[in-house]
Amino acid sequence: MTTPSRLLAKSAKAPEAPRFAETLPGHTEAVMEAAEALTSVLQTPLVGIGIVPVEEADQWRDAVLIAAWMHDWGKGNSEFQAMVRGAAQKQSMRHEAVTLMAMDLLQEWLAPLWEALPPWGAPAVYFAVAGHHIQFPDSRIGDRPPRPVTAYWSHKDFQAVLSKCPTDIRL
Repeated sequence: MTTPSRLLAKSAKAPEAPRFAETLPGHTEAVMEAAEALTSVLQTPLVGIGIVPVEEADQWRDAVLIAAWMHDWGKGNSEFQAMVRGAAQKQSMRHEAVTLMAMDLLQEWLAPLWEALPPWGAPAVYFAVAGHHIQFPDSRIGDRPPRPVTAYWSHKDFQAVLSKCPTDIRL
């Protein structure tokens, strides 16, 4: 597969001219907006019942927004892009696993985010990213033949997602 002009987050009727919401940047933006709305509504009640400590409320919000921002980074790969464009083959690796690999590769760049969160922050983000679909970890991994996967980290759509860090923390 040649590098697509747009990275899709889901199937699109017109993959080479998708609606913004079908692209990786558009989907990520929508998820981050939903996370912002949810944290705005839930932060006070969660603090009130003691689930989120008062002194960590802003960091809890940041952790939720960071997880929303990162959750689908792994969709920027050749197999996922082929799948959402109708390829019949199964992916050899789920997008959540590719996201975790991207997070690991970007660990040094992401360090300021983790340092600004309480000790539970980074693990919470990793668990949220890994577990945002019920299929992960993938019990059907044996049904997925190993193949090379090309990550589109330098693609303009992936770079657009990376540029939208949801916190005031400088990366």
